[in-house]
Amino acid sequence: MKIKRGSTSVRRLLFIGDSSSTTGAGLANLAHNTAGLVAWYFAGDLSNDLQITLASATLGTFTSGGFVAVDNTNMPGWYEFGIPNAVLDGGNEVAIQLRGAANMLPVNIYIELDAFDYQTATQPVNVTQFGGTNGTFSGGRPEVTVATNNDKTGYSLSQSFPTNFASLAITGGGAVTAGTVSDKTGYSLTQTFPTNFASLAITGGGAVTAGTVSDKTGYSLTTAPLDAAGVRAAVGLASANLDTQFGTLATASVLSDLVNTVGIAGAGLTEAGGTGDQFTALPRVGATLRYTQVAANSGSKTADVSIGAAS
Repeated sequence: MKIKRGSTSVRRLLFIGDSSSTTGAGLANLAHNTAGLVAWYFAGDLSNDLQITLASATLGTFTSGGFVAVDNTNMPGWYEFGIPNAVLDGGNEVAIQLRGAANMLPVNIYIELDAFDYQTATQPVNVTQFGGTNGTFSGGRPEVTVATNNDKTGYSLSQSFPTNFASLAITGGGAVTAGTVSDKTGYSLTQTFPTNFASLAITGGGAVTAGTVSDKTGYSLTTAPLDAAGVRAAVGLASANLDTQFGTLATASVLSDLVNTVGIAGAGLTEAGGTGDQFTALPRVGATLRYTQVAANSGSKTADVSIGAAS
């Protein structure tokens, strides 16, 4: 038989044959104190055998060395024996022998002492290898790496798919393009903020009010320069005739040609028909300027000059 090493309060059934029977009948009516009846044992951790003291016992109740008949009438020869705890506490094996009573065949019992109890449903099996190869264990459980699992039978997802899963844009690498992410938990910025971030004026829409923009690269005007009509509209003048009047004003080049023609830097020039100092009225293209020179001994000389457009 096999018993876990160190087990206690162990009772076992044994059969004692009648040596006078030619049919293999059991020997009835033995008791713990029957004349000549003795019990001895030897365990693997001992250097010599030891005697077991037999004692009175109640059937079904453990008593160290207890020896009691099961039923002398209906089951003659069957007895219950209480194996002392010391018999099972060491070594890998133990042998027990009961003998000595009249007409008694000796009873030899061999017990293999193991590390676990065969009567326990859950056995403490210590597995260190799979297929002859040392395994990797974590928390007492083997770690198994599965390469390709061709048979998915019996597998199921513990997480259900979101209702919009079919419309998600998922790349081959498993990246998902998100629209609005309501839950920012666990996200972090990969770009650091500029040192002056706290002083920037940022609107609710994300617009930033800039001071001086040193780098104009990429900027362009969205409004064309103003023409004559645009100037009039900008200053609030309503007359369309001003467009023509602005367009016919003498340019600096025309005025310079005039001064060179009359040979004087403008002294004494007045608009024809006018009075006062030079250029009191702004000359226009098509206007006539009158030049008068007065000499002490020869009187005055007058010349009219017309202003034309610059060529």
